[in-house]
Amino acid sequence: MLKKIVSLILSFSLIFTSSSFVFAKEESKNEVDMDIQSKSVVLMDVGTGKVLYEKNKDEKLPLASVTKVMTILLILEAVNNKTINMSDMVTISDYASKMGGSQLFMEEGEMRSVDELLNAIIIESANDACAAMGEFVGGSIEKFVLMMNDRAKELGMKNSHFVNSNGLPADDHYSSAYDIALMTKEVCKYPDIFKISSTWQKTIKIGKKNDKERTLSNTNKLLRMNDKVDGLKTGYTADAGHCISATGKEGDLRLIAVILHAPDSKTRFAEANKLLNYGFSTYKAENVVEKDKAVADVEVNKGNKDKVSAVAKDNISTLMNKNENKEYKSDVKLDNKKINAPVKKGDKLGSVIVSDGDKVIGTSDLIANEDVERVGAFDFIKNTFRQFVMMK
Repeated sequence: MLKKIVSLILSFSLIFTSSSFVFAKEESKNEVDMDIQSKSVVLMDVGTGKVLYEKNKDEKLPLASVTKVMTILLILEAVNNKTINMSDMVTISDYASKMGGSQLFMEEGEMRSVDELLNAIIIESANDACAAMGEFVGGSIEKFVLMMNDRAKELGMKNSHFVNSNGLPADDHYSSAYDIALMTKEVCKYPDIFKISSTWQKTIKIGKKNDKERTLSNTNKLLRMNDKVDGLKTGYTADAGHCISATGKEGDLRLIAVILHAPDSKTRFAEANKLLNYGFSTYKAENVVEKDKAVADVEVNKGNKDKVSAVAKDNISTLMNKNENKEYKSDVKLDNKKINAPVKKGDKLGSVIVSDGDKVIGTSDLIANEDVERVGAFDFIKNTFRQFVMMK
């Protein structure tokens, strides 16, 4: 009887120990404990979107000027879609000229280029520049805020809501560390932006007569702490605390570190730096397929060119531990081996799929890298004859 009781106690003890072990494993979301003081953080790999470290990543919090990441994204997309140009001149409204906080102190009626205003937003976090660009892109600040919220939904930002374009304190204006990483990841599709965000100082002219000089000083002190860092946006208000969405790159590995509600500026930069250093020391990435790189050629019938290159629309990136080495399979699928002219740059020609064994790592459309015009009957016969002669 005593043996049975001892056996039963041991069984319960093993079950309890086993259950506790499983529970502990489920609760441990990070591979390392970095003793983060900030209320909410995320470390994300841009290539795969994988979260490498997090703390309260979905908590809704005020984000101060990190709001401007969405404003920057909408400006870049408008330029990319040719809705606006970097050289376009923007008239500063009464509303924009009266913004508080960090600003250029522009005058109502003053005209500044999109390029100048974008530099002011990114480098010095100018609230007046942000308001002016919101009005310019959206038609009004109200319409621009609607655009911000619509884009947030498209990106899957489930814990975000914007009320203004610059992050000045407002009720019902919030985001999460994960959502901020998502919109920062989208900004990373425009790599030229890092030439601006890594600029330490820049002098511009302001005033209706261009008679005043203004030196923009970068608010991202992390640029001086880590040579891999090249962006992107800081923020601070009393409610939001000290915030940053920082970007950095080493080889093919690009990382985003988001810090929300750090207790002070020193902690904000130190913890962002700690996250990035952890990521760069632990992981590496490889662009198995590179954006805009030719993957295949497609023959063109009745065109002024015999063929067009099918290039990858997006990067396909892999993430692995630094001590890992893997080989991946790329499968190219063309919609047609031969197509009829005309062909427009950007037309979909097929797709490329990258796999690790049976697991699909990523896919990208293949698109035409240039226009191919349709030729008349005479030119078609001439081109056909020329090809025939060359074959001989």
